[in-house]
Amino acid sequence: MGGLYSVPPGMEPGLEAVSYYRPAHMTYPFGAYICVMNIDVDPGLQVRRFYALDDCGTRINPMIIEGRCMRADEASRSRWPGNPLR
Repeated sequence: MGGLYSVPPGMEPGLEAVSYYRPAHMTYPFGAYICVMNIDVDPGLQVRRFYALDDCGTRINPMIIEGRCMRADEASRSRWPGNPLR
């Protein structure tokens, strides 16, 4: 049966692709995080300031990087004891 949807004999219709990226030299991100806290017996832990520094190299799409930094900050703060985001 010929027509628009015919494939050569022995082949099944469908799409499939596999690709692997193997750079010659791997790169690793660098970051530093500083948390300034008040630690007291009565109120417990209180986060005063939180600083995050991430080196991502050359920024190709700044919006993606901004979103990833915001998500990482949110994820790390959600683990703090006594945090209302928990």
